[in-house]
Amino acid sequence: MKKLLLLIAATLSLTSFSGTITSNGTGGGVWSAGGSWLGGIAPVAGDNAIIAAGDVITVGAATAITTVTVTGSISFTAVSTITVSGNLVMNPGSSIDGAGFTGTINVTGTFQAITGGIETIGRLNITINSTSQIDGTLTY
Repeated sequence: MKKLLLLIAATLSLTSFSGTITSNGTGGGVWSAGGSWLGGIAPVAGDNAIIAAGDVITVGAATAITTVTVTGSISFTAVSTITVSGNLVMNPGSSIDGAGFTGTINVTGTFQAITGGIETIGRLNITINSTSQIDGTLTY
């Protein structure tokens, strides 16, 4: 019985749990800082990130994530790359800006600009390795 419990405990400790992590709703902050996110934990590879309306999340280092849904803004503060292994969704009014730095976003899944507003991408490189669906107005 003890061996079975030890086996279960060891298996659970090796299991990776992913989650959906939303920015704090109070203005945002640095991607890698826990205080920028509800629950105090920054998203990492395997997680899904949601940037809430009114929040600006700044990126200054290489970042990997499963999906990103942007209703607020992402701004680069240094030359860096966001690697999205799933989808990148931009909701009306959202923006992603290189802010004078060479920001790069690599999207393996679908890039989608949602209908009903204007989404803005500025001063960065974006590579989409699947499909793009632009239902709204995308300003680049």
